[in-house]
Amino acid sequence: MSPPGGLRPAGRPVTGGGTAVIAALPGDRRPRLAETARDARGVDRDQEFFGGLRLLLRGLDG
Repeated sequence: MSPPGGLRPAGRPVTGGGTAVIAALPGDRRPRLAETARDARGVDRDQEFFGGLRLLLRGLDG
């Protein structure tokens, strides 16, 4: 059974349907976006959250 709201337990990679679709884009269409989605498959939920938080705080500190 899935957790409410579609949340993934910590330690599991980012593998949602949207990630898979973007990762499958041809190399000539949005190559950086596709590369980022392919890389995201190896990032777990905690890394994704805290990495984004770190970027946000760095931007606010500016």
